[in-house]
Amino acid sequence: MTEDRIRRVLAAKYLACIAYDSSSLIPNVLAISKAWIRTELDREVRFQLIAGLGGLPLKASAGSLLDGETRRWRVVEGFSNVRRMDGQRFELPWQGSLRRSAAHDPEILDLLAEIAGSPQDRGRLAALPVLAEMDTDSSRKIVLDLFRSDPGTRFWSVEGLCWSGRPEVLRVFVEVLPTERDPLVVNQMVDAIRKADPVPEGAGAALLGTFRNLAARENDLCERARGRVLSAAQRTFEATRDASAAECIVLGLGDSSDSVRRSAVRVIAQHPDGAFIAPLWKALGDARDEYGRELVRYALRHTDPTFQGPSLLWDIERIEKQLKDKGLSAEARQALERDLRARKDELARMARR
Repeated sequence: MTEDRIRRVLAAKYLACIAYDSSSLIPNVLAISKAWIRTELDREVRFQLIAGLGGLPLKASAGSLLDGETRRWRVVEGFSNVRRMDGQRFELPWQGSLRRSAAHDPEILDLLAEIAGSPQDRGRLAALPVLAEMDTDSSRKIVLDLFRSDPGTRFWSVEGLCWSGRPEVLRVFVEVLPTERDPLVVNQMVDAIRKADPVPEGAGAALLGTFRNLAARENDLCERARGRVLSAAQRTFEATRDASAAECIVLGLGDSSDSVRRSAVRVIAQHPDGAFIAPLWKALGDARDEYGRELVRYALRHTDPTFQGPSLLWDIERIEKQLKDKGLSAEARQALERDLRARKDELARMARR
């Protein structure tokens, strides 16, 4: 970066910070930002200006930049975005004030909507999260319309929308979830649905469609996303008794991934329900290997009182409970520990086959 460009990027970064000195300066900051964004051609400068309109949290930082004129590395002080910590927003009061002022400026909203709606404008990568963070009826409508119609916008706006958690946001999540291809976006939408109270209408069918979509693609990200879908399906079934949510959980029993199958069993075992009995018996017959049958047998032991079939996992659970008895003799404890090791070894061999 040349000296001039470094100064311009930093000036764009610091512009939003002027509001720190006095809230009365916010109108001036907004006016300068609007005019500058419209004429600025440098992508990095423009990106910082747009981010500033959202009052995005910043922290002091420094980076090494290669000077385009001297070809030497130099340290440049500036600001960088603060990530959310432990599920909490972190921002200074002036940052929220700047964002609220920008959110109620129709001219700014029109400008950001134009940028966010243009796939050729790289500024949309900043405009989308800024609009989502504003969280007003007007800004939310802009983002949700794009979120519904243009999958390319979802990665950049989903986090801010999840923080909103509003009913209209959840309805759009339910609508687009079954066709979303990015597992990282799926994870955030699924978590928002799982935490929602009440559970949005149609959540069970959306989660079932999502699970099937993810199961058709074998990679680590999709595998982890399926586990989160199961957790949301369990919450949905508990709250609504939705048949699609139950079917989603049962599908997990036959998943190609051991970790997903274990997640499905854990969900059923921790929240046993008679509605799972018939699907579990079907899953027992459909299981592709002995380990899959073992997982289903374990779930059946928790849900069907008539089932007395063998289950290593059930035995392991029973022995571990017995070992918690502080009154056991040393000899009895050693015998139980040997039995526990043997059954765990057998289960491990079964899983490797």
